[in-house]
Amino acid sequence: MPPPYHPVQRHRPQQSTPLESVLRRSADLDASTAAAWIIAVWAGLMILDGMTGPHFSLNSLYLLPLCLATWCFGRLAGLTGGVITVVLTLHLNGFGDGLSAQASSIPTTTAVWNAGMKTFSVIFIILLVGAFRRAFDRERANAQIDPLTGLGNRRSFQRECKRLELSALRDNRLLLCGIIDLDDFKEVNDRHGHAAGD
Repeated sequence: MPPPYHPVQRHRPQQSTPLESVLRRSADLDASTAAAWIIAVWAGLMILDGMTGPHFSLNSLYLLPLCLATWCFGRLAGLTGGVITVVLTLHLNGFGDGLSAQASSIPTTTAVWNAGMKTFSVIFIILLVGAFRRAFDRERANAQIDPLTGLGNRRSFQRECKRLELSALRDNRLLLCGIIDLDDFKEVNDRHGHAAGD
């Protein structure tokens, strides 16, 4: 008696988290859109920080435009923005710990320590985001390339076909696609081994 039939279940892609969706979308932002978002968030934070004064710390919120700048424009842009952020927040809020309104109300060594720790934290987060972006880009590229041939894989082919199809429709042009199929190629692998087939 033959075994019962079980249909092959296709792998369903996992649902992405909201953060993953934001990262994927922001990776595809063009430079002018990314810059507009970063400037808008910076401006809003600076206004809010100026309105709240030195008694309310918004230091953590400044990480949002810094991370976005690093993600969209690279480590150097993030580090430049980080230095500006540290200088700006120290100017607006004093060199204290966020509770002190005046830099003169705490010892100089404590003020220097606090400024150094703030700078170190910002640099560390920027370097971490930059490293994550490079790993993200590398894995994204690897997901589109066949490791054996270095050519685009099925996912890459489908993405490029969709792009070409939309372009042809937009420009009212014909699109011709050809596929080459090698019949009985399995016999080459079986007879001469996979290394020869590859």
